[in-house]
Amino acid sequence: DVCSSDLDELPHDANYRPIFSPDGKTLVTIDPTTQICKLWDLAQHKQVTFQNMGYIFGFSRHGKSVITFDDHAWVLQFWLPTANSPSKNVALEGRVEGTSRFDFIAMTPSQDLILAIDPAGLIRIWDTDTGHLLHAIQGPLPPIRAAALSPDGKYLAVSVHQENIA
Repeated sequence: DVCSSDLDELPHDANYRPIFSPDGKTLVTIDPTTQICKLWDLAQHKQVTFQNMGYIFGFSRHGKSVITFDDHAWVLQFWLPTANSPSKNVALEGRVEGTSRFDFIAMTPSQDLILAIDPAGLIRIWDTDTGHLLHAIQGPLPPIRAAALSPDGKYLAVSVHQENIA
């Protein structure tokens, strides 16, 4: 078991986004300013640092790779902990010229689907392994604050400006 005193080096800044691996043995954090990711082996109290230029949002299904998203190129990047470059790139289908940024990006708990919401409220859902666009759904009027897919991918919950769930 790991107690908080064992992980004193973990960031305390609210801008860091911690994500646990599927097995709960690894934690990844990213500094939004420097884009430096830190991977923490919780059992061995060990840290590995690597650089990336994408938005981290989860682990691959097997838990061995960290997945980042390059929202300029619409590419998922799979990083091994000690690599200086991605071990795998998956281009997402359906890229619309002129659309580069998303207001919200998330994955299902099973890491098999990714969803992204653009500033106009269009919700896109892709297969994580192939990049195949599965659905494009016009969501409620922006701004959309957050969204989540159910673990089985059948339901989508969207939180909009008025704090309602659609």
